[in-house]
Amino acid sequence: MLKNTLKIAGAAFLVLMFFGCDLLDEAATYSITERIEAFEDTLNDGDYSNLKTHFHPAMESYDTYLKEEVFSSGPLSSGNAPFNFELLATTDGSGDDKTASGTLTHLNLDDGLFTATMREDGDDNWKIYDMTITVDDYPYLIKGLSE
Repeated sequence: MLKNTLKIAGAAFLVLMFFGCDLLDEAATYSITERIEAFEDTLNDGDYSNLKTHFHPAMESYDTYLKEEVFSSGPLSSGNAPFNFELLATTDGSGDDKTASGTLTHLNLDDGLFTATMREDGDDNWKIYDMTITVDDYPYLIKGLSE
């Protein structure tokens, strides 16, 4: 009986491993384009508690910024959803960082621009290190406090 239970558990584990279990999603890698799209999806899902998964851990202040006006009453507040980040360019930044830039469209405000410094968190896993969103010539900044 115990052998059959272990065999079934082992088979179930293998099926989950090979056919896409979300248990391992945190280990996934994202290109810059994929990260911007995933950030957009999270904003549009309205689950802001998951936003920090898109930011680089060296950005010491992301918990603070999730409470700031950028997300609560600014251009990325849930009342302005749905959002569309259109990545137009990716260029080399300082050091190993890359700069991603493009346009942002959303429901209640004029269209804007975004510029994000992207930094690797492991091999080929890009995360947002800082981001500036400009709407009506007003910049909203999400940035690490250590800068």
